[in-house]
Amino acid sequence: MLREQARTCIRQTDEDPLTLEVRRNFVLRDALQYIRVSQEDLHSPLHIRFLGEQGIDLGGLRREFWTLFLYQVSHSTFITGRPGRLAFQKNFIEQRKRTFYYLGQLVALSVLQDGPGLPIFSDIVTDYILDRDRSVVSEGDLPEHLAQLIEQMKEADSDAAAQTLFQQMFDEACTAGFLIPSTSFNKSFIPALVGALVNNLVESSRVELDQFVDGLKTHQVLELLRLRPDDSYCIFSGRTKPVTVEAVRLLLHFRYRTGNHAETDQQTAQGFLTFLRATKGSTASVNGVKLQPNDVLMWLTGSATMPAVGFHKVIDVEFGDTLRVNTCALVLTLAEVPREVEDVVQHYSELLINSQTFQAE
Repeated sequence: MLREQARTCIRQTDEDPLTLEVRRNFVLRDALQYIRVSQEDLHSPLHIRFLGEQGIDLGGLRREFWTLFLYQVSHSTFITGRPGRLAFQKNFIEQRKRTFYYLGQLVALSVLQDGPGLPIFSDIVTDYILDRDRSVVSEGDLPEHLAQLIEQMKEADSDAAAQTLFQQMFDEACTAGFLIPSTSFNKSFIPALVGALVNNLVESSRVELDQFVDGLKTHQVLELLRLRPDDSYCIFSGRTKPVTVEAVRLLLHFRYRTGNHAETDQQTAQGFLTFLRATKGSTASVNGVKLQPNDVLMWLTGSATMPAVGFHKVIDVEFGDTLRVNTCALVLTLAEVPREVEDVVQHYSELLINSQTFQAE
């Protein structure tokens, strides 16, 4: 559905692309500036240039851009909350500039053009974006200090003890519309208090969130996602499961040579797959830097997450004299591991950690 929408809404020619020339450390800021002045160009294919770097974007740079974009949004002043359960921060200045609308447009383009969406939000915010039922709230959405106070209230041995804890969050409760004097509070009010606090994650930044939602309607992306809200949840929810070894393995298509090279190629492939499997545990590490499956995915594709519409092809694994990674064409060329190498996991770990992609990340 989304892939078909991308073919319909994005011109299938690179003659006049929407080119974002961005600084690697300021991807979010630079992208927002470009999108504000490119409203007539949103049907063009997106190309990325990192200023000060060489490289032609055939897909790999775009995927790397979305990875950096995701990280910088989740660590920006636009956002508040704990990792994986974020919400928008009320921001009057950016609201006046309609920044959240343009942010939504960028995420819509992410969904259609090799990006993962914006999987950072709390359940209540994700439900709001996808127009799902919000009557059941998740206590896990609360900021950590409030969640801890709620747990202590539940375990309190008296209403008086619960009142003392309630006083520590009285300002937040009032802001959320929970207007009960602390002297009247008792443990039976805890579910209503949680509901008020969680719902306030939406209500406190409703203008920002509505701007973002309007931006997501670019190319009718949000309308399509709302048709299948359960399947679309991973595009916005911060509780999206991390990249797994098996998911990366399913992307790999080994193209073994025939004849005298066949046995050597299979041995080389087995060594690489052993390294990939090691990233599930703690074996694949160098000098305290532990590699995970998303690091391998980033190395191979330029993206640390799975794109919303998937990759345009599998990763072809070929064999040659030199190890090469082409993130644009999604091709990995493996070279035979030198005979003096005793630990193949350590060998590939060092290659990845010392690679340009890992250093840039």
